[in-house]
Amino acid sequence: FFSSDETQIKMLFQMQENVGIIILTFNALQKWHVIYLKLAMPGFDKTLSNLAEWYTAPEITETYGMSTSAIHTFVSKYSIPKKRVNGTLYYSKQHIDKLKE
Repeated sequence: FFSSDETQIKMLFQMQENVGIIILTFNALQKWHVIYLKLAMPGFDKTLSNLAEWYTAPEITETYGMSTSAIHTFVSKYSIPKKRVNGTLYYSKQHIDKLKE
């Protein structure tokens, strides 16, 4: 079922209970891609289902005056949860607002 990365994938699944969510995808080239979403930020709910509000990049720019480059750096640095819906990337409003306070 898994490729030669089976041991690594099993280890990641063991870690998920402590620090976040792991999503496995299988692309057209028949390679496993592991997407690890780190949610181990103190004071935050650890379920994406509770993230009711999301920002788009233009909304973050409007609210906080950040450039597109600054948004990408900020999101990467703080492991902000994100999701893509119909081609549009959304970022967790809860996490961004908390960090920008």
